Amino acid sequence: MENLSLWRLYRQGSAEAKNKLVEEYSSLVKIIVGRLCVGDKFGQLDKDDLNSWGIVGLLEAIERFNPELGIKFETYASTRIRGQIIDIIRKSNWIPKDVKSSIKELELAYQQLAATDEPILDESLMKILNVNEKRLKKIQMFASQSNLIYLDNFMNLDDENERLIDNIPDHTQVNPLEELIYNQATEQLTTAIKKLSEKEQIVLSLYYYEELTFKEISEILQLSEARISQIHSKAIFRLRGFLNKNRRKSS
Repeated sequence: MENLSLWRLYRQGSAEAKNKLVEEYSSLVKIIVGRLCVGDKFGQLDKDDLNSWGIVGLLEAIERFNPELGIKFETYASTRIRGQIIDIIRKSNWIPKDVKSSIKELELAYQQLAATDEPILDESLMKILNVNEKRLKKIQMFASQSNLIYLDNFMNLDDENERLIDNIPDHTQVNPLEELIYNQATEQLTTAIKKLSEKEQIVLSLYYYEELTFKEISEILQLSEARISQIHSKAIFRLRGFLNKNRRKSS
């Protein structure tokens, strides 16, 4: 249950109450940044920078939240914090120019190998892409990070200057059209996930629903963190292919 007295004090203009709310829920920012970052960076962005933008999302969540509705603040705030961070990532040109096209080539290579039902090995990827191991690892690292934010952003925004966080509906509002679009997207995603392998479904479930980190998932499945990242990337590449195919059919 939310601390209603603290929220009431904040609504009355208490700066002390606001500071206490930020202090109480700042751990949400660290958790979300920790799930996005492997190491101290996301692409070219430092973890400290992402934490700072996460706090901006937390402040917006505090400003918009109404505890009287009985909705859990952690759930609402986590969505806005993650949305704020992903917006910054999207607009930062965080993927080096020399890697952007290589990620698309890597996606096509995954699709090519997946069609043969053969194991997708690094040696096979290097041969198709005509790169050495060091170069492949660099491409895979950025591809993995790109895929971490894909499900949050697979419904492409029409306006490059539009913030993803502004498309997250407030819990105080219900828009029938937005709800219909959300339900359709969820149905498409559910159908696509069912086409994945059992291991891929487990990794996605543990990451997105149980909200575990790659490190925690690696301990559960007794695989390396790098292997979990690879399974996640492969699953997202396959989801992208399925969703894009559906879009082309409906257009």
